[in-house]
Amino acid sequence: PNKLDSVVLNKARFEALVKDLLLVKQYRVEVYIAKSPSSSRNQNWTLEYKGSPGNLAQFEEILFGNSDIAVRASIMAVKVAVEGKSK
Repeated sequence: PNKLDSVVLNKARFEALVKDLLLVKQYRVEVYIAKSPSSSRNQNWTLEYKGSPGNLAQFEEILFGNSDIAVRASIMAVKVAVEGKSK
């Protein structure tokens, strides 16, 4: 009757999804947390995090604070070239 579609994501996939939704697709994101035990049929959900492309404050740690990226940084070169008439 009152089923809500859902998906289970691990932490890495959740972070990638939030980045894609906020920074690429320019969507708003809201994260709700269940406050009652998972065995209960009538769970109380509360808004825990909220963000938009213009308001990233609550998602800054996910978007910009990933220390793993800083530790694994490497040097990379990019070459932009023109082949024929296509770029």
